[in-house]
Amino acid sequence: MNFVKEFFSWNFTRLPEGLFSWQHLLMVTTVFFIAVFLAVRLSRKTAGADRAAKMKVVIIAAIVLDGLELIKLVNYCILTNSFRILLNYLPLFLCSIPLIVLPIAAFAKGRLQQASLDFVMMFGLLGAVLGTYLAGNIYSIFPVLHFDPMISLATHMTSGFSALYIGLSGLGTMEKKNRGIGVLILGVFMALAFVIDQIGKVAQFQDNYMFLSRADGTPFMILENIFGSGTALYSISVALTMWAYMGAFYLVAELLARRHAGAHRATRRA
Repeated sequence: MNFVKEFFSWNFTRLPEGLFSWQHLLMVTTVFFIAVFLAVRLSRKTAGADRAAKMKVVIIAAIVLDGLELIKLVNYCILTNSFRILLNYLPLFLCSIPLIVLPIAAFAKGRLQQASLDFVMMFGLLGAVLGTYLAGNIYSIFPVLHFDPMISLATHMTSGFSALYIGLSGLGTMEKKNRGIGVLILGVFMALAFVIDQIGKVAQFQDNYMFLSRADGTPFMILENIFGSGTALYSISVALTMWAYMGAFYLVAELLARRHAGAHRATRRA
């Protein structure tokens, strides 16, 4: 009974096992392989289906993802007896953007839907890996078998599953005409994060959305060591790094498209 009470509470007696402990790595790896298995399994199952049938999986994933996040936020409001805690959990981190973009991919139409599918495919798996295997903050505070790390693991891996499924099922196209929308999506979230960060510094809530103010243990620590936290150069370099990641995907997609077109022309001449 104590375990059940402590599972949802921030007042617990169990000691955190810590980042990269065998408990942490076992739990994350187990859920990661489940996500990969389901993505491969469902992509194969829908291989001969039409787009609408394939999109049903994306719709379910979007509902599951936001449903899990809603459960987390409700629990936090109960624990703090306040809605102010929500200001610390706005979907303005790179790994939490799918909370908004995945439902758009599931329910929107046209180029916005396609750009959103491509966006989740690019960033969902990255967030799943960085937000679980390298989640130093949460695993240094909470035991592995606790609501906070487990709900975080579930949401991050749902994003990872979605990214893999979108790629394997062919729903992600990376078409040139939609790339500007993808770049704009990331830009809008970064702009919102920057504005909220400035408000957070004054109102004393989360002031480091998208890690635009400081690295907080992420690989952006390299940039922080070069430019210093809280500097304009640090923020700009973080933003450019994220866009460069997108650019690498688009470059690979462009090269593959040209290679495919070249092979098709060669076949026709033959």
